[in-house]
Amino acid sequence: MSTARLSSHRDQADEYDKIVRLLRYQQHNTDILVEDDIPLANPKGNLRFSNFAQLFGPDDKSHEAAVWRLTAALFDEIDLQLKVPLADEVTSQIMSVRRKRSLSDWLQHSVADAVENNVRNVASSRHPARLFQMLAGYQVEKAVDAALENGDFNLATLVAQIGGDADFRADVEEQLVKWKDQIIDAHIDESYRKIYALLAGVVDIVPASKSKDRAEKCKDVLVADSLDWKRAFGLHLWYGTSMEGSVVDAIRSYDNAYPAFAAAPVPWYQDSTSSPGRRWSFTSRETERDALYELLKLNGDSNIQLEQALSPRSYSASPLDYRLPWHIATILTRCLQLRDFSDRGTIQGSSTPPLSINVSKLIISFASQLEQQGLWQQAIFVLLHLDQPIEFVDFIHDSFVAY
Repeated sequence: MSTARLSSHRDQADEYDKIVRLLRYQQHNTDILVEDDIPLANPKGNLRFSNFAQLFGPDDKSHEAAVWRLTAALFDEIDLQLKVPLADEVTSQIMSVRRKRSLSDWLQHSVADAVENNVRNVASSRHPARLFQMLAGYQVEKAVDAALENGDFNLATLVAQIGGDADFRADVEEQLVKWKDQIIDAHIDESYRKIYALLAGVVDIVPASKSKDRAEKCKDVLVADSLDWKRAFGLHLWYGTSMEGSVVDAIRSYDNAYPAFAAAPVPWYQDSTSSPGRRWSFTSRETERDALYELLKLNGDSNIQLEQALSPRSYSASPLDYRLPWHIATILTRCLQLRDFSDRGTIQGSSTPPLSINVSKLIISFASQLEQQGLWQQAIFVLLHLDQPIEFVDFIHDSFVAY
């Protein structure tokens, strides 16, 4: 058997294992009710994204593992462990800080490998580019130690205060302006200027002086140049917003930066920095975005429709892979009850529960996907999640007629 065919079989086996493992866990946490002699699935209310995230080992750096860890950080409840009741406004502020911390921890873990690779590729251990790469992954302590090892005690002192108050940022930004006005920025290493930009809370562009003297010529510095979208977003989360700023503030700041000043959040399988995998020949649409970014937007903007965050093209190289969208939709709508599909409504003059064509399409699409892979039992389990028993009966009837 050729190497290509062997690799294809392995990919199919891995995909099969993922489908079965997650569905088996979902089944174990789902009650089956009977209504009018028809079984219906009722996911347990305590099922959370963190339960699925724990199915992936700590060393698993796959995109799917990142999705589950991010959804847990964004949507699962956070136990504030408050010993005394506080005013709603204070509780809300504490929750915002804790949510930002959870997202920061996830992002730092998610980009760690890319940061280490870039640091390793810098030729000189004394080059400031190493420090910038560390800061791009929020490895502040490592950056301080590196500056001390290089004998740059002034920079180490400043980096230790990165993300500081408005006065500190303003002072550093004033230094950048002086370098520009005095036309000496051309003699300062570009990575050094990037570090000072982060210290000043500038995460988009550092304008250069415009000297006509060839020896003094300097170019503008794009702070996030060469960084993938997750690290570019991290600059906005860690340095571009104030200490009191929320996750929503960071998302808005990043949205305003790309594509002019930062990498766009393309799907992982189109990202040149991602590990190679199976790719499809369809042309990417401009609206396609990484699922991680879509979930960030969903969490931060109530106007974002749930179906927008569940496009298969955001999760998989296959435009017909509904596996992760179905699991995420089930937890968000049935367990956490945080969001729902935009077309959820009631049939006029009917006493039946609210219906959603979008959720029915998602369920039937995933069931069809399972059916084509020979997973009939799993397909039936998924179909039990349809809003109305009659939908389930009709689909089963149509399937047998078709065959």
